[in-house]
Amino acid sequence: MKFIYHAIKYLYGSIPFEVQSDFDIEESILKLSKIVSSIPYPINELRIRGFVSKNRISFRKTIPFIQNSFKPIFVGKLVKIEDCVVLKGKFSVHWLTRLFYTIVWLFLVTVAFLPIIGYLINKDNNFISVMTMFFVGLCMWVASVGLVVLGRRFSRNDTKYLSDIVKQTLSK
Repeated sequence: MKFIYHAIKYLYGSIPFEVQSDFDIEESILKLSKIVSSIPYPINELRIRGFVSKNRISFRKTIPFIQNSFKPIFVGKLVKIEDCVVLKGKFSVHWLTRLFYTIVWLFLVTVAFLPIIGYLINKDNNFISVMTMFFVGLCMWVASVGLVVLGRRFSRNDTKYLSDIVKQTLSK
């Protein structure tokens, strides 16, 4: 059970992020706007791209000529707690990416187990073809899990990179 919990947390979880700003809300927004580019071009340089406003801040690291849907995206906002301005939010994979791999995995599990269920209901089916379909579906599922893990692995340092830059920007 612990494995399933950790797998779900790894695939669907988020990393909370909170940093105190040395500036007021308006100046913090200005400072963050300087490091976060809302223009998608030029694509030939490493940038932090996203959106900064008073109500919502979201950004991600972009690498030239490389697209990775499993990159962590920061979503949060600046809040005033007592006398301090704090950037509060979380890093997580985009919700459409999580929805996509969930649908693909459910489909592949269905493809893998449907022939076995059909065989158990109707014993006239060829057992070898049923098992072949099961193993093909299982192999496709394992390959898709591998792609997700590989995509997450390629972006494993992005959270630290973005956190460090934001901390530097919001401190004097």
